[in-house]
Amino acid sequence: MPLIFFSAAAPLVAVSLLPLPTHCCLRLTATRAAATSTTATPGPAPASTFAVEDYLIASCHLTPPQALKASKSLAHLKSASNADAVVEPNVAFLRKCGLSAVDIAKLLVAAPRLVTMPPEYVQDAVRRATQLGVAPGSQMFRHALSTAGCIGQEKVDSKVAVLKETLGWSQEEVSLAISKAPRILVASEERLRRNAEFLLNEVGLPPQYIARRSVLLMYSLERRIVPRHLVLMVLKEKGLVEQDRCFFNVVAPTEEKFLEKFVAPYEESIPGLADAYESACMGKVTRGL
Repeated sequence: MPLIFFSAAAPLVAVSLLPLPTHCCLRLTATRAAATSTTATPGPAPASTFAVEDYLIASCHLTPPQALKASKSLAHLKSASNADAVVEPNVAFLRKCGLSAVDIAKLLVAAPRLVTMPPEYVQDAVRRATQLGVAPGSQMFRHALSTAGCIGQEKVDSKVAVLKETLGWSQEEVSLAISKAPRILVASEERLRRNAEFLLNEVGLPPQYIARRSVLLMYSLERRIVPRHLVLMVLKEKGLVEQDRCFFNVVAPTEEKFLEKFVAPYEESIPGLADAYESACMGKVTRGL
């Protein structure tokens, strides 16, 4: 039976001049399709994707760790032109308000969506941050702005009412407290109330003292304030520290610094002090050693 051979840049294919069975036709079609696909011209390379992290590093001067953290809230930015249109007007406005490049970078990390909101929203947040009593350009303004950007006026009013009710603060004292630690307005009303009551009734701090050191209202009551208060009481009872020792200077240091200054030096004179402090941090309060 005579055969005709075709060559098309693929293995030779033999075709009979007589009609082919159906299954052979199918195999022939498949062979030709495979040959065509192997010689097809490659398609265009995929377009490069926009990386929010790279944009934040290059345009907003964030460090790689900062950019990684902020980018998780900015997935809606799809291109450099989109990011520029959203971010640049807000950054320019914030600079006019006195925020430095470092402040803006930190704001992008703390409240990334604030900087990508419509300009009217950012301007309103600046207005409300100023109304809290924190002056633009001050050290705490960035914190006041991130606070105003994440909670509404209704919540601000509600928490201010708790502070006035619990501590008896005037509006001036409330403004002073917020200017010292704007983030107290992010704390829950329960935490504000419980911390205030403990500081007033158990520690015996005057309301004015708390207003000037309002970050005390943000610390964990169970894991920080109460355990350190108990250690301080023991040290006072033993005459090892002054009776008028500043409470804030006991509570504010890091855990390492606190142990180094108020626990380690007295372990021999007060056996069990370290264990009592550790138990108190776990919620097991022991009075007296």
